[in-house]
Amino acid sequence: MLRFERAKAEDRDKLAALLWNNGMKYEDPVEDFMLAWQDEEIAGCARIEEYAEVAVVRPLVVAESYRNRGI
Repeated sequence: MLRFERAKAEDRDKLAALLWNNGMKYEDPVEDFMLAWQDEEIAGCARIEEYAEVAVVRPLVVAESYRNRGI
C-alpha cells in the first residue's frame, strides 16, 4: 500500500535520482515535494508550489516500475 508524505531533507538523494531518471532536475526546497512511498522506495512525486490564491503542481513523476498500476 502506498503512503504519502511531504519530502524531508533525508529524502533529497532518492528524490533527485527519480527526477533525473525521468529527464528532470531537482530544485530546492525539498519540502515542496509530496512523495508516494512503497515501502522504502519512492513510487512517485509531485512538487506543489503554493502562491497567494493558487497552487501549481509540477513536475508530477511516477517511477517507471509503478506506471500503469493506477497510481
